[in-house]
Amino acid sequence: LVVGLAGWDNTDSLANVVVTYNGIPMTKLGEQLAGNNAVLWGLANPATGAHTVSVANIPSGYSELGGGSVSFTNVHQTSPTGTLASAQSESVNISLSSGDLGIDILYSGTGVEEPVAGANETKQVNRNLTSNTQKWMMMGTEGGSGTVTMNWTDAGGSDFAIAAIPLHPSSFTPPPPDTTPPSTPTNLSATAVSSSQINLSWTPSTD
Repeated sequence: LVVGLAGWDNTDSLANVVVTYNGIPMTKLGEQLAGNNAVLWGLANPATGAHTVSVANIPSGYSELGGGSVSFTNVHQTSPTGTLASAQSESVNISLSSGDLGIDILYSGTGVEEPVAGANETKQVNRNLTSNTQKWMMMGTEGGSGTVTMNWTDAGGSDFAIAAIPLHPSSFTPPPPDTTPPSTPTNLSATAVSSSQINLSWTPSTD
């Protein structure tokens, strides 16, 4: 289960927001907080059936905010996500392995119509944040492998935030842990500079 929030406020951000599903805290997957806000949370193996997504600690004066959720099947349960990417833009590049699915959230603040998902992206959620249809929160998904650009087009838009992350399939094989210890630093030397100072130098370790 992935939950997204996106919006804008002059003074506040979504940095301290807490999201739960069926009373279970969700993990913050990452965020874009510089200026406009776009944040994603995730929960592996959520309870089935109809349950409540609860959002707490939203700043009381937050002026524009939209949220949505998308649930998935066949997601790896111990390594469900890759590396999140974010930008103050309407597009962002993420790295997908074979079988991965990217999910993104977009805030669009100045367009004249609903943002349109890129050619290879599927719209999953759309929220009109104001009555004048100029501010939107969107969520979408896109498959592929290698570097994939998740993007939206918003006619006249110039005020954005986007965050995107890969979801790994159940067949994903996590990379093995790094069990090689760093090498021992060498060539330690000490130089007396004065009666109260000694400078140390050495060749640093490598891994």
